[in-house]
Amino acid sequence: MYGEWDLLCDLAGPRKYVQWLRELRRGSLRSSASVFFPVLRPIAVYMGSRFGKSYIKYEHQVSEA
Repeated sequence: MYGEWDLLCDLAGPRKYVQWLRELRRGSLRSSASVFFPVLRPIAVYMGSRFGKSYIKYEHQVSEA
């Protein structure tokens, strides 16, 4: 389980922010997803681990017309 401690460690880890700042200065982060990824990913993983009830498998269904 991905807990609060894991979330804090992921958010406080300096290595990813150094790389993120380097890429931001270089201009290679062009989308909002790539800009916010270092912060949003740990939060999303925590929320899914904490509040997700079960794994949901979606199957593609072809409708016959």
